[in-house]
Amino acid sequence: MELNELRKTAEAPGVRPGPWHVYDRGIGYEVHDENDYELTGGMRETFDKPDAEFIATFDPPTVLALLSRLEQAEQAVARVREVAAEYRPSIPEEVLHEVMKDILRALDGDGRG
Repeated sequence: MELNELRKTAEAPGVRPGPWHVYDRGIGYEVHDENDYELTGGMRETFDKPDAEFIATFDPPTVLALLSRLEQAEQAVARVREVAAEYRPSIPEEVLHEVMKDILRALDGDGRG
């Protein structure tokens, strides 16, 4: 699923706003919205606790916040790439090679940056 599709899903009409929370029915767990209504449309569907916690954690506001942070991070990476390209002609070749390797490793997620 593309990020814009995730955003559309989280913002779709009829999606119950968060926060969502887990409700223990004694025989399983339900996910309820901020007004304490079940998200299952009254079908009394229960989940295992880890599944209910997962669903409740990723309510629409949380998904939208994560998408916004991801978009900001992608914009920052693009800007770092632009700045690196702008400075490339002014950096001595012997230094440039090591600096660019470090920058690219950090941007590509090698765990160092």
